[in-house]
Amino acid sequence: MSEHLHGYYIEDLSVGMSASYAKTVTEADVILFAGISVMNNPVHVNEE
Repeated sequence: MSEHLHGYYIEDLSVGMSASYAKTVTEADVILFAGISVMNNPVHVNEE
């Protein structure tokens, strides 16, 4: 997989084209999301 995402104009898209993107979700991602979404339920953010 390429390290960079490439953009296309709508007229350059065709049936059958595909793309993929992957990201490893880290503890920091979870904490930051909990902070901005106000979803800091201990079930999601407690280390125990």
